[in-house]
Amino acid sequence: MIETEIIEIIAEKCQKNVSSITPASRLDELGIDSMQAIVLLYDLEERYDIEIPTEVFESIDCVGDIVSKLELIRGSDASS
Repeated sequence: MIETEIIEIIAEKCQKNVSSITPASRLDELGIDSMQAIVLLYDLEERYDIEIPTEVFESIDCVGDIVSKLELIRGSDASS
């Protein structure tokens, strides 16, 4: 499931225990600042071979936001 993969990636990036991260976890509370979030999203673009629109970067506050945006983008890519 993409949620589990993203949580694992974020846990590795911010050196947190996977069990301490939920979809409601705010990136800033995990120690991820805006620049690190951009790098994270670029890494996810490469991993999932997708393009994340620039405006999405501004609407990401928590782990669940990343999951839902990626699922939406991957779903729209699949239907293209």
